[in-house]
Amino acid sequence: ASDALYTHFSLSLRYIPYESNVRGFSFLVDFRPLHGVPGIYLANQYTRISQDEAKIGSSKVTMITRDLGGIWEKLTMSNGVQCNDNVNCSLNLVDAELGSWATIDDAPGLLLGTGSVGSFLKNSAEYLGAYLSRDAGVTWEFIRNGRHTYAIGNHGAILFMLEDDKLVNSFAYSLNEGKNWFDCSFSTHTLAVKNIVTNPSAHSQIFVFYGMNAGSYYLFSVDFSSVHERDCTGIDNPGSDTSDYEIWTPIDFGVDECLLGRHVQYVRRKREALCYNEASPTPIVIKNCSCTEEDYECDFCFVRNDIGLCVPDTDHSGCKDYDTKVKPKICNSVWYESKGYRRVPGDTCDPTSGVDHMPILHLCTTTPTPTPTPTPTPTPTPTPTPTPTPTPTPTPTPTPTPEGTTPIDTPTTTPTPEGTTPMDTPTTTPTEVSTPIDTTPTPTPTPTPT
Repeated sequence: ASDALYTHFSLSLRYIPYESNVRGFSFLVDFRPLHGVPGIYLANQYTRISQDEAKIGSSKVTMITRDLGGIWEKLTMSNGVQCNDNVNCSLNLVDAELGSWATIDDAPGLLLGTGSVGSFLKNSAEYLGAYLSRDAGVTWEFIRNGRHTYAIGNHGAILFMLEDDKLVNSFAYSLNEGKNWFDCSFSTHTLAVKNIVTNPSAHSQIFVFYGMNAGSYYLFSVDFSSVHERDCTGIDNPGSDTSDYEIWTPIDFGVDECLLGRHVQYVRRKREALCYNEASPTPIVIKNCSCTEEDYECDFCFVRNDIGLCVPDTDHSGCKDYDTKVKPKICNSVWYESKGYRRVPGDTCDPTSGVDHMPILHLCTTTPTPTPTPTPTPTPTPTPTPTPTPTPTPTPTPTPTPEGTTPIDTPTTTPTPEGTTPMDTPTTTPTEVSTPIDTTPTPTPTPTPT
């Protein structure tokens, strides 16, 4: 199985038969998808492996996956069919030959095939029978004994089959998805049927089959156009009593109704509604589901062990030096460290609310945050304080005292007592002198320029 980009592949299932089939078409592989429902595949696997390098097996079992090869399991037994083996009984389908399995896109969940019930496939006439599944291989119904070739028409409203590997002159058909079968003779001559052909779109109600007898080929056509007397109605209200349609939800290996990580519903014709089905089934996505183990497959260079865990693939020579924890040589922006798992391509499950096997994200280059170096604080250089130039104090020119006089005494100012106003300040009285005051005005001194 590959990743979503088809660049890395990992082992999904060992020992798949790869051989020529009985019809002469060489190199067919027992591997086929179930059309109409994504993610479901069936394959045959050898169970008894020889010790030589070719690893040729002697017994086959049919395996089914519902998650694009992430997990494989055996088919369940059909109800009412007895298993002659004591242990490991399951339904095993014959090789993926032309016509031995029938499944189409326009009939989701419907599958017809020839097989046997037991611990491995018994490919002889007394053990083989025709089987039908309406729920994508979860349960199976036995139809009748013998090996058959199948075809599906009108979105599953008509099932058609002919017995294989023997001369026949009749076919069988069903109008209620295998619940009832009717036989119809097509000729008085018998022939060995080779194949059945119908319109791939599944709208057609015409089946063409051909075969040979005594060295001559014969071709027959069967038209079911007049079988259904009315068209199906009620597609807008499926599931109601008045509608010819129902709602079907595929499931995975668990009990929840999820497939590829989402809850999906299909509207399809009811089994008992005998009407012509004009509508093609359309899937409706309801919601995404929480991730489970079934939503993952093993990543590149990992394989599942006996208990279902993904472990390193030590048998593959190219994986011996593979280390998921080592950054790739070519790295752009980010790289992912695998946990040994990867989500199945196309799966939309939510890992945050379920099993989380998602890879770990790393940056290609991790630049460490540098420790800041403290910037030294410069010691300030003291700026010399300029010495102020002293302003020369002007020297007052003394006023000459006229001859025969004395200077007036400087009045003494008495401080104002606290709580008084200047009006309370006593008046200073000049002291009397014994000589008369000279009333000649004293000249104002001229200030000396600075």
